[in-house]
Amino acid sequence: MNTQLESLLELGEVLLEIDGLFLLINTVGGDCSCGLAAAEMIASIKKPTVSLVIGDSHSIGVPLSVAADRTFIAPTATMILHPVRLNGTIIGAPQTFEYFRLIQDRIVTFVEAHTGGFYDEVRGGLAGLLHNSLKTSTSLKYAMLTGIQRVAKENIFSDLNNLDVYTVIDNDYSEYFGFSIEETKELLEYYDLELNDEVKEMYDGYKMGDKEIYNPWSVINYISKGCIPQAYWVNTGKNEIFEEIMNAATDDIVEKLHILLQGEIVIARIDQNVVYRSLAEDPANIYSLLLVAGYLKTQKKDLQADGSYLCEVTIPNKEIASVYKSEILSHFLQKGIITRTTANKIAESLYANDHKKLQSAVAEYLDKSISFYDGGAEGFYHGLMLGLIALMDNQYKIKSNRESGDGRYDICMIPREKRYPGILFELKWEKNLEEEDLNLLAEEALQQITTLKYDADMREDGITDILRFGIAFSGKKVRVKTII
Repeated sequence: MNTQLESLLELGEVLLEIDGLFLLINTVGGDCSCGLAAAEMIASIKKPTVSLVIGDSHSIGVPLSVAADRTFIAPTATMILHPVRLNGTIIGAPQTFEYFRLIQDRIVTFVEAHTGGFYDEVRGGLAGLLHNSLKTSTSLKYAMLTGIQRVAKENIFSDLNNLDVYTVIDNDYSEYFGFSIEETKELLEYYDLELNDEVKEMYDGYKMGDKEIYNPWSVINYISKGCIPQAYWVNTGKNEIFEEIMNAATDDIVEKLHILLQGEIVIARIDQNVVYRSLAEDPANIYSLLLVAGYLKTQKKDLQADGSYLCEVTIPNKEIASVYKSEILSHFLQKGIITRTTANKIAESLYANDHKKLQSAVAEYLDKSISFYDGGAEGFYHGLMLGLIALMDNQYKIKSNRESGDGRYDICMIPREKRYPGILFELKWEKNLEEEDLNLLAEEALQQITTLKYDADMREDGITDILRFGIAFSGKKVRVKTII
């Protein structure tokens, strides 16, 4: 019998005598693959397992900690779970990103699987803490809790029912959140700066109740970093809410997001009792979540009989607008809805009035990226085109389904500078068309632009160089017609 086999048998005999396993953990992390393998091994042990975190359990230490049957943490200890990353310089490639994503999914899935079922236990402990420290305490006169979402519907707070809740819509205490115009001006003047249009457009526009406020974090960073107008607040963390929103978005929501990006107003129902997990129940709840998270502001609000508000909402400022644009485009790129190459081809074809190149780019996308069954209505293709021209937002104001002339155009791209041409799209869709009929439908769409004078508004604004595109869709097939 060889030495290795003898060692394994001895180890087996030792394990049979063990009643349980106690893990004392203090780590800043390490190799993901090795850590996950160790966590899986701990989770597979049939004997009782307990882990105690002292000091730190960071990174891959989190799966190791929760792999045990019961996990305890010392009051002075910390646990941190962060996105997967590498040290040093790496070449960014789709394969690398996909590998990171898969590792991240493995870690998140493992942690979720070994921490589930403790909601009631956590809720009970937190409820007792809040009840004893805030409600029944004889040493406390006032207390303030801050957060994003309203707490009224969360049963965690059933033992703390004496709260007065105020949201971004309420006027009470609104002056205590953010910098007022006067405070912002005073702060800038202290550093020999002025409240110019650049600062206003980037960091003004938020509303608490009826109070207009500036973002304190962004204003302070603007001053401290040499008055460079950047998106300081939105870059402090990942904007996960947008990923959830885009995954749940209907065609109507996608169109409204594009309308918001143009600085225009959208009518939305705002329910202050909406919680984050309700997004899956009703995608329309995204407007309520975006409002309380600071990504929308109310222009006008009307209280409804059910306690909700019917509001005119818009994007507060350029800083937040940059988030919408980057996150929407990022979603399209990550999901394969659009490639950067395709988006560039479309932008180039529009500039050159090259309908053949435009047709080729759109057809290439349709062929590679969507199922035949995705193309079930004109609204689908309308949203598709809005997504494909997203990269041109800096050069154009993009408007959708607006009245002009004697009708309503589908998509209008108004140049921000007169050196760019105006662009009009009319879209048509029918099922199961042959090539000849598809060509005729595209010609009909192009003729409609001229017949109904969709270019009237742009001509009134002095824009005379206007490109017109009639586009017909049928399943994965597309035809583009233009006036050369």
